[in-house]
Amino acid sequence: MSTVELTLDQLHEAQWEVKLNHARFNTICAGRRFGKNILAKDVAIEELLNGYPVGWFEPTYKTLSEVWRDIKNTLAPVTRQKLEQEHRIETITGGVFDMWSLDNPDTARGRRYKRVIINEAAIVSNLGDIWNMVIRPMLADFKGDAWIFS
Repeated sequence: MSTVELTLDQLHEAQWEVKLNHARFNTICAGRRFGKNILAKDVAIEELLNGYPVGWFEPTYKTLSEVWRDIKNTLAPVTRQKLEQEHRIETITGGVFDMWSLDNPDTARGRRYKRVIINEAAIVSNLGDIWNMVIRPMLADFKGDAWIFS
């Protein structure tokens, strides 16, 4: 089997601190230049490469689009199938990466994930209800974890 190499951004010391001291449910509130997206991408890709499904949630479709472009370019060397309209990538490791807009959180109901990323959580209206009714149940099958960034 040939070796595939991904190019990821280097984590700085504070990002490593967060990653190494994680819990099952993680809330990261950091300043604008902390590199939340870099850390979020790192922890998402980690489980994805282990062959697990990962769900990434953004407040709006507009914020989703920018992150989607970055993730799909990063994952290109390990992508088996990419469904552009569904914002879904299946990897050669068996992992599945789905991106969702929280404009309408019900569209993601019924999925199951090992890890979820919620980005820009502070601007998601009704996040408590979305967490309890839609996202938290997605983690049950794999006893998955969550990373909530804001």
